[in-house]
Amino acid sequence: MIAFLGHSDFGEELLKKFIDKKIKISYATTKKNNKDHASKSLIEFRKICGYSDIPLFENVDVNSPKFLELNKSMGVKHAIIGGYDGIIKSDYLQSVDSVINTHFGIIPRNRGCNPSMWDILSGNKGGYTTYKISEGIDEGQVLLQETVETNDYDTSETLYKKVQDRAISSYDLIFDSIIKDEFEIVQQQDTKNIYHKCLMPNDRFVCWEWKTEFIIRMYRSLIFGDYPTIRTRLSNGANVELEIVSHGTDKQDKPGKFTKPVNGVSRIFTIDGYVDVLGMNNVMLNNDETLVSVSQGEYNIDMNHSEKYLEDTYFQTRL
Repeated sequence: MIAFLGHSDFGEELLKKFIDKKIKISYATTKKNNKDHASKSLIEFRKICGYSDIPLFENVDVNSPKFLELNKSMGVKHAIIGGYDGIIKSDYLQSVDSVINTHFGIIPRNRGCNPSMWDILSGNKGGYTTYKISEGIDEGQVLLQETVETNDYDTSETLYKKVQDRAISSYDLIFDSIIKDEFEIVQQQDTKNIYHKCLMPNDRFVCWEWKTEFIIRMYRSLIFGDYPTIRTRLSNGANVELEIVSHGTDKQDKPGKFTKPVNGVSRIFTIDGYVDVLGMNNVMLNNDETLVSVSQGEYNIDMNHSEKYLEDTYFQTRL
């Protein structure tokens, strides 16, 4: 018997796959403390459970005594994570034979939050890791691990979707293992052990002494749904959100200098070129002023760090 914990776009498709395989689901849960009962994802998840007669528990903590007893009474042997955003504690782990999660990054190199963002920023391939959860975060015995190619147009969002599709398809390889409780542990592809907190690189600020290539990479890494991307700081201390529309390597002025908007587009110069951006329409600065380069936040990136990112050595310095 299998429990299905949490919901998300990934969770919906994965649950459908289990149902199509006629694998019995004891119960499903929604995300812990999810208050958005009108969300499209939650409505769809309710429909899936309703059509398939799967008991659905909403806004629950699976570590509670109620669920530990539920696992025992239902004979639950395995739990599949489909978007549960709480921590699975020791008591729950001990109440079942295994809890299986898929992380949209290669672990241990890319543990923690926003793995697709960090892969785009660092120029790494994307990937997923399906593993048996232990008490550590994104740790445990690896069952499946696969890298996913990226290109110069990928954003955090497009890479996430690529990885999600591959991860869902990969479950065909382990359905029998789950049912038989016979897992083959695979060798991890990377030995760097890095955990990312739920923070943005450089607090999303651009340092105009960075190379244009790195600024574009950072911009792409922050594109996901309606979330804000890069920003800059003005000499008066105000912050301005930016959208990049084009870029080039024709260096025409010193870093941080910018042109007045033409049809809403301003040109901001970098150490080796420029980016054309939207967002500068209401900026009131003198023509001789430059934008402020900011190195800020726990994941701050100064000019030298950006070079390390481009050389793919940055992560080795942040263990």
